Amino acid sequence: MKTIIFDLDGVLFDTERYYFQFGKEAIEEMGYTPTDEVVLNLRSLAHKLAKSYVKDRYGEEFDLDDFRARRREKLDAFYEVYGIPVKPEVEATLAKLKARGNEVAAATANPLERAKQMLQDTGLGSYFSHVLSSWEVANGKPAPDVYLDACQKLGRAPEECYAVEDSPNGVRAASDAGCKTIMIVDLTDSTPELDRRIVGKIYKFSEVLSVVDEK
Repeated sequence: MKTIIFDLDGVLFDTERYYFQFGKEAIEEMGYTPTDEVVLNLRSLAHKLAKSYVKDRYGEEFDLDDFRARRREKLDAFYEVYGIPVKPEVEATLAKLKARGNEVAAATANPLERAKQMLQDTGLGSYFSHVLSSWEVANGKPAPDVYLDACQKLGRAPEECYAVEDSPNGVRAASDAGCKTIMIVDLTDSTPELDRRIVGKIYKFSEVLSVVDEK
């Protein structure tokens, strides 16, 4: 049966909107003017690329680590009160995939232990055979390293695997690795460039099933 590798934030978890909200708040607290473009483009962007990106826009003095620490503090406070929001139909769809015999893995820009904890806290951990992190490879997204690492550990060629991503950086990482990439629309829609990289675009998590069965 087919192997499917999922990103976490914006795919399984309805968390990107809070990264966006708290990211803008953090930039403003630091004395800069936040824009939607900057905050959206930081999604799943490797640390060294993100550092260069924000310095180009806000100057050399912009402290990316301070920004991320402020945003993380706000996210953790939100999760403490409300829990990690899971997107509709996620658990039911993962259960169907497991029942069918599909292998399911995760490839995320989160640190590995945090990713595993998020899956455990939301009761989804048992569905995943492997959890891979961009922090464990040489280059984070949009480089393909985390997906190449995932395929190697799964014992699959990239073209044998589906990848489900929501952000442009994630789509580029998965498609450059050679995976059959599905884009789930979250905060941003596809573009002509991304359309050329994907085998399907979906708006609900459960639609993964139909795309995988068709392709």
